[in-house]
Amino acid sequence: MKIITYDKLKKRDDIFMLWLKSFGWAGAPAWLSNFARYDTRIGESPVGMCGIINDKIVGIVGIMTIPTRTKLGKTEEIGGIYGIATRPSYNRRGVGRQLLEASERYFKDRGMKFSFLTTERPIVAYKWYLKAGYSDVTTVDNYPFMYKVFSRPNPKPEKSTSREYRFDLKKAREIFDWYAKSHCGFTIRSAKLFKSHDMAGSFTKKISVMVDNGYALLQNNCDSILIKEIVAKTQKTYRALIRLAEKRAKYAVAAIHPFDPKARKALAAAGYQNDKGNYGTLMCKPLGKSRFSDYYDKNFMISKVDWF
Repeated sequence: MKIITYDKLKKRDDIFMLWLKSFGWAGAPAWLSNFARYDTRIGESPVGMCGIINDKIVGIVGIMTIPTRTKLGKTEEIGGIYGIATRPSYNRRGVGRQLLEASERYFKDRGMKFSFLTTERPIVAYKWYLKAGYSDVTTVDNYPFMYKVFSRPNPKPEKSTSREYRFDLKKAREIFDWYAKSHCGFTIRSAKLFKSHDMAGSFTKKISVMVDNGYALLQNNCDSILIKEIVAKTQKTYRALIRLAEKRAKYAVAAIHPFDPKARKALAAAGYQNDKGNYGTLMCKPLGKSRFSDYYDKNFMISKVDWF
Protein backbone atom coordinates (compact mmCIF):
# COMPACT_ATOMS: atom_id res chain seq x y z
CA MET A 1 0.00 0.00 0.00
CA LYS A 2 1.27 3.47 -0.89
CA ILE A 3 0.71 6.18 1.74
CA ILE A 4 0.49 9.86 0.79
CA THR A 5 -0.87 12.91 2.57
CA TYR A 6 -4.30 14.24 1.64
CA ASP A 7 -2.92 17.58 0.45
CA LYS A 8 -0.95 15.70 -2.27
CA LEU A 9 -3.97 13.64 -3.37
CA LYS A 10 -5.23 14.56 -6.85
CA LYS A 11 -8.52 12.62 -6.85
CA ARG A 12 -10.33 13.23 -3.56
CA ASP A 13 -13.98 12.35 -4.23
CA ASP A 14 -13.68 8.90 -2.63
CA ILE A 15 -12.89 10.52 0.73
CA PHE A 16 -16.51 11.71 0.72
CA MET A 17 -17.70 8.11 0.32
CA LEU A 18 -15.30 6.72 2.94
CA TRP A 19 -16.37 9.14 5.65
CA LEU A 20 -20.06 8.90 4.71
CA LYS A 21 -20.01 5.09 5.04
CA SER A 22 -17.97 5.12 8.22
CA PHE A 23 -19.43 8.04 10.19
CA GLY A 24 -22.32 9.52 8.23
CA TRP A 25 -20.22 12.65 7.53
CA ALA A 26 -21.20 14.25 4.22
CA GLY A 27 -17.93 16.18 4.00
CA ALA A 28 -17.27 16.72 0.31
CA PRO A 29 -13.70 17.82 -0.61
CA ALA A 30 -14.79 21.39 -1.38
CA TRP A 31 -16.56 21.65 2.00
CA LEU A 32 -13.49 20.26 3.76
CA SER A 33 -11.23 22.82 2.06
CA ASN A 34 -13.48 25.65 3.22
CA PHE A 35 -13.77 24.17 6.71
CA ALA A 36 -9.97 23.88 7.03
CA ARG A 37 -9.70 27.65 6.53
CA TYR A 38 -11.38 28.09 9.91
CA ASP A 39 -10.37 24.95 11.79
CA THR A 40 -6.71 25.77 12.33
CA ARG A 41 -6.14 22.30 13.82
CA ILE A 42 -6.70 20.86 10.33
CA GLY A 43 -5.50 23.80 8.26
CA GLU A 44 -2.03 23.68 9.84
CA SER A 45 -1.62 19.99 8.96
CA PRO A 46 -1.78 18.03 5.66
CA VAL A 47 -5.36 17.01 6.65
CA GLY A 48 -4.76 13.25 6.66
CA MET A 49 -2.82 10.16 5.62
CA CYS A 50 -4.31 8.26 2.67
CA GLY A 51 -3.74 4.65 1.67
CA ILE A 52 -3.60 3.90 -2.08
CA ILE A 53 -3.82 0.45 -3.71
CA ASN A 54 -4.09 0.16 -7.51
CA ASP A 55 -4.73 3.91 -7.75
CA LYS A 56 -7.73 3.56 -5.42
CA ILE A 57 -8.13 5.20 -2.01
CA VAL A 58 -8.63 2.37 0.46
CA GLY A 59 -8.36 4.29 3.72
CA ILE A 60 -7.69 7.60 5.43
CA VAL A 61 -6.65 8.77 8.87
CA GLY A 62 -7.33 12.43 9.57
CA ILE A 63 -4.56 14.31 11.39
CA MET A 64 -4.55 17.58 13.30
CA THR A 65 -1.96 19.89 14.80
CA ILE A 66 -3.38 21.14 18.10
CA PRO A 67 -1.82 23.67 20.50
CA THR A 68 -2.32 22.77 24.18
CA ARG A 69 -1.30 24.48 27.39
CA THR A 70 0.95 22.56 29.79
CA LYS A 71 0.72 22.64 33.59
CA LEU A 72 3.62 25.14 33.50
CA GLY A 73 1.67 27.48 31.23
CA LYS A 74 3.71 26.77 28.10
CA THR A 75 2.27 25.97 24.67
CA GLU A 76 2.81 22.37 23.54
CA GLU A 77 1.71 21.23 20.09
CA ILE A 78 0.27 17.72 20.01
CA GLY A 79 -1.02 15.45 17.27
CA GLY A 80 -4.74 14.80 16.92
CA ILE A 81 -6.23 11.73 15.21
CA TYR A 82 -9.72 11.89 13.71
CA GLY A 83 -11.84 10.13 11.11
CA ILE A 84 -10.11 6.73 10.67
CA ALA A 85 -11.96 5.13 7.76
CA THR A 86 -11.25 2.07 5.61
CA ARG A 87 -13.04 1.02 2.43
CA PRO A 88 -15.24 -1.93 3.52
CA SER A 89 -13.83 -4.27 0.86
CA TYR A 90 -10.34 -3.71 2.36
CA ASN A 91 -11.34 -4.17 5.99
CA ARG A 92 -9.10 -6.29 8.27
CA ARG A 93 -6.06 -5.99 6.00
CA GLY A 94 -4.06 -3.70 8.27
CA VAL A 95 -4.92 -0.54 6.31
CA GLY A 96 -6.00 1.46 9.36
CA ARG A 97 -3.05 0.28 11.43
CA GLN A 98 -0.50 1.31 8.78
CA LEU A 99 -2.13 4.72 8.33
CA LEU A 100 -2.26 5.28 12.10
CA GLU A 101 1.43 4.40 12.41
CA ALA A 102 2.27 6.75 9.52
CA SER A 103 0.32 9.53 11.25
CA GLU A 104 2.19 8.96 14.51
CA ARG A 105 5.53 9.06 12.67
CA TYR A 106 4.46 12.36 11.10
CA PHE A 107 3.78 13.78 14.58
CA LYS A 108 7.00 12.41 16.06
CA ASP A 109 9.14 13.69 13.17
CA ARG A 110 7.84 17.17 13.95
CA GLY A 111 8.74 16.97 17.61
CA MET A 112 5.28 16.27 18.97
CA LYS A 113 5.34 14.26 22.17
CA PHE A 114 1.75 12.99 22.23
CA SER A 115 -1.01 11.76 19.95
CA PHE A 116 -4.61 12.29 21.13
CA LEU A 117 -7.96 11.03 19.83
CA THR A 118 -11.58 10.90 20.95
CA THR A 119 -13.77 7.82 20.67
CA GLU A 120 -16.60 5.82 22.28
CA ARG A 121 -15.91 2.86 24.55
CA PRO A 122 -18.70 0.57 23.23
CA ILE A 123 -17.37 0.53 19.66
CA VAL A 124 -14.88 -2.03 18.35
CA ALA A 125 -12.24 0.64 17.64
CA TYR A 126 -11.81 1.40 21.36
CA LYS A 127 -10.07 -1.93 22.07
CA TRP A 128 -8.05 -1.46 18.88
CA TYR A 129 -6.76 1.88 20.20
CA LEU A 130 -5.86 0.30 23.53
CA LYS A 131 -3.75 -2.29 21.71
CA ALA A 132 -2.12 0.51 19.71
CA GLY A 133 -0.86 2.12 22.94
CA TYR A 134 -3.58 4.68 23.71
CA SER A 135 -5.08 5.09 27.19
CA ASP A 136 -7.96 7.09 28.64
CA VAL A 137 -7.41 10.54 30.14
CA THR A 138 -8.86 10.07 33.63
CA THR A 139 -9.77 13.71 34.26
CA VAL A 140 -12.07 13.78 31.24
CA ASP A 141 -13.66 10.46 32.23
CA ASN A 142 -14.92 12.17 35.39
CA TYR A 143 -16.89 14.83 33.52
CA PRO A 144 -20.63 14.40 34.23
CA PHE A 145 -23.83 14.70 32.26
CA MET A 146 -26.40 16.85 34.05
CA TYR A 147 -30.02 16.88 32.93
CA LYS A 148 -33.54 18.03 33.71
CA VAL A 149 -36.69 16.54 32.15
CA PHE A 150 -39.66 18.91 32.37
CA SER A 151 -42.75 17.63 34.19
CA ARG A 152 -44.80 19.40 31.51
CA PRO A 153 -43.59 20.26 28.00
CA ASN A 154 -42.80 23.92 27.38
CA PRO A 155 -45.72 25.00 25.15
CA LYS A 156 -43.78 27.76 23.35
CA PRO A 157 -40.03 27.13 23.22
CA GLU A 158 -38.05 29.99 21.72
CA LYS A 159 -36.71 29.15 18.25
CA SER A 160 -33.95 31.72 18.15
CA THR A 161 -32.10 34.12 20.41
CA SER A 162 -33.32 37.68 20.80
CA ARG A 163 -30.95 40.55 20.07
CA GLU A 164 -30.45 41.16 23.80
CA TYR A 165 -28.87 37.72 24.33
CA ARG A 166 -27.36 37.15 20.89
CA PHE A 167 -24.15 35.10 20.84
CA ASP A 168 -20.94 36.90 19.87
CA LEU A 169 -17.86 34.85 18.88
CA LYS A 170 -15.34 37.51 19.88
CA LYS A 171 -16.82 38.08 23.35
CA ALA A 172 -17.19 34.33 23.90
CA ARG A 173 -13.53 33.81 23.13
CA GLU A 174 -12.56 36.47 25.70
CA ILE A 175 -14.65 34.74 28.37
CA PHE A 176 -13.29 31.31 27.43
CA ASP A 177 -9.71 32.61 27.59
CA TRP A 178 -10.41 34.13 31.03
CA TYR A 179 -11.55 30.76 32.37
CA ALA A 180 -9.05 28.56 30.54
CA LYS A 181 -5.94 30.53 31.54
CA SER A 182 -5.81 28.69 34.88
CA HIS A 183 -6.12 25.25 33.26
CA CYS A 184 -3.97 23.04 31.09
CA GLY A 185 -4.96 20.92 28.08
CA PHE A 186 -7.19 22.03 25.23
CA THR A 187 -7.43 25.61 26.40
CA ILE A 188 -6.07 27.54 23.39
CA ARG A 189 -8.89 28.49 21.07
CA SER A 190 -8.82 31.06 18.28
CA ALA A 191 -11.81 33.03 17.01
CA LYS A 192 -11.55 31.00 13.80
CA LEU A 193 -11.89 27.78 15.76
CA PHE A 194 -15.13 29.03 17.33
CA LYS A 195 -16.39 29.60 13.78
CA SER A 196 -15.39 26.08 12.69
CA HIS A 197 -17.27 24.53 15.62
CA ASP A 198 -20.36 26.37 14.43
CA MET A 199 -19.80 25.18 10.83
CA ALA A 200 -19.39 21.58 11.98
CA GLY A 201 -22.64 21.69 13.93
CA SER A 202 -20.95 21.26 17.32
CA PHE A 203 -23.38 23.96 18.48
CA THR A 204 -25.99 26.20 16.84
CA LYS A 205 -25.16 29.88 16.91
CA LYS A 206 -28.78 30.90 16.22
CA ILE A 207 -30.02 29.58 19.57
CA SER A 208 -26.87 29.96 21.68
CA VAL A 209 -26.98 32.68 24.33
CA MET A 210 -24.74 35.30 25.87
CA VAL A 211 -25.08 37.65 28.83
CA ASP A 212 -22.55 39.89 30.55
CA ASN A 213 -19.66 37.68 31.68
CA GLY A 214 -21.00 34.41 30.33
CA TYR A 215 -22.25 32.33 27.41
CA ALA A 216 -23.81 28.96 26.62
CA LEU A 217 -23.33 27.03 23.37
CA LEU A 218 -26.63 25.28 22.64
CA GLN A 219 -27.90 22.66 20.23
CA ASN A 220 -31.47 21.49 19.58
CA ASN A 221 -31.94 17.72 19.65
CA CYS A 222 -35.44 16.19 19.38
CA ASP A 223 -36.93 19.44 20.77
CA SER A 224 -34.69 19.23 23.81
CA ILE A 225 -31.65 21.45 24.34
CA LEU A 226 -28.08 20.25 24.76
CA ILE A 227 -25.72 22.65 26.51
CA LYS A 228 -22.47 21.82 24.72
CA GLU A 229 -20.44 24.41 26.65
CA ILE A 230 -21.29 26.85 29.41
CA VAL A 231 -18.80 29.34 30.89
CA ALA A 232 -19.49 32.22 33.25
CA LYS A 233 -17.67 34.37 35.77
CA THR A 234 -20.30 34.23 38.53
CA GLN A 235 -22.97 31.92 39.93
CA LYS A 236 -25.59 34.56 39.11
CA THR A 237 -24.51 34.50 35.47
CA TYR A 238 -24.66 30.70 35.37
CA ARG A 239 -28.22 30.82 36.72
CA ALA A 240 -29.24 33.33 34.04
CA LEU A 241 -27.74 31.19 31.25
CA ILE A 242 -29.49 28.05 32.51
CA ARG A 243 -32.86 29.86 32.51
CA LEU A 244 -32.28 31.06 28.95
CA ALA A 245 -31.40 27.54 27.81
CA GLU A 246 -34.57 26.16 29.38
CA LYS A 247 -36.71 28.70 27.51
CA ARG A 248 -35.47 27.17 24.23
CA ALA A 249 -36.34 23.58 25.18
CA LYS A 250 -39.69 21.83 24.87
CA TYR A 251 -39.02 18.61 26.78
CA ALA A 252 -35.64 18.64 28.55
CA VAL A 253 -32.18 20.19 28.90
CA ALA A 254 -28.88 18.34 29.25
CA ALA A 255 -25.48 19.85 30.02
CA ILE A 256 -22.77 17.69 28.44
CA HIS A 257 -19.42 17.73 30.24
CA PRO A 258 -19.82 20.96 32.26
CA PHE A 259 -16.16 21.23 33.27
CA ASP A 260 -16.50 24.17 35.67
CA PRO A 261 -17.47 23.10 39.24
CA LYS A 262 -19.37 26.40 39.59
CA ALA A 263 -21.50 25.43 36.58
CA ARG A 264 -22.26 22.05 38.12
CA LYS A 265 -23.25 23.74 41.38
CA ALA A 266 -25.63 26.10 39.56
CA LEU A 267 -27.17 23.24 37.56
CA ALA A 268 -27.70 21.18 40.71
CA ALA A 269 -29.37 24.16 42.43
CA ALA A 270 -31.69 24.45 39.39
CA GLY A 271 -32.84 20.84 39.84
CA TYR A 272 -30.54 19.05 37.40
CA GLN A 273 -29.63 15.43 38.04
CA ASN A 274 -25.98 14.40 37.82
CA ASP A 275 -25.19 11.21 35.92
CA LYS A 276 -21.55 10.19 36.26
CA GLY A 277 -19.57 8.08 33.82
CA ASN A 278 -19.18 8.45 30.06
CA TYR A 279 -19.01 6.25 26.99
CA GLY A 280 -17.10 8.96 25.15
CA THR A 281 -13.44 9.24 26.05
CA LEU A 282 -10.31 11.22 25.23
CA MET A 283 -7.30 8.95 24.70
CA CYS A 284 -3.59 9.76 24.68
CA LYS A 285 -0.47 7.97 23.48
CA PRO A 286 3.07 9.16 24.31
CA LEU A 287 5.26 9.19 21.20
CA GLY A 288 8.50 8.83 23.16
CA LYS A 289 9.63 8.78 26.76
CA SER A 290 7.45 11.70 27.88
CA ARG A 291 4.57 10.89 30.21
CA PHE A 292 1.18 12.59 30.29
CA SER A 293 1.82 13.63 33.91
CA ASP A 294 5.05 15.38 32.87
CA TYR A 295 3.03 17.97 30.95
CA TYR A 296 -0.53 17.96 32.34
CA ASP A 297 -2.19 17.70 35.75
CA LYS A 298 -5.65 17.44 37.35
CA ASN A 299 -6.59 20.82 35.86
CA PHE A 300 -6.53 19.28 32.36
CA MET A 301 -9.54 20.48 30.37
CA ILE A 302 -11.30 19.77 27.09
CA SER A 303 -14.77 21.00 26.11
CA LYS A 304 -17.30 18.84 24.31
CA VAL A 305 -17.21 21.23 21.33
CA ASP A 306 -13.47 20.58 21.02
CA TRP A 307 -14.09 16.82 20.59
CA PHE A 308 -12.49 15.58 17.35
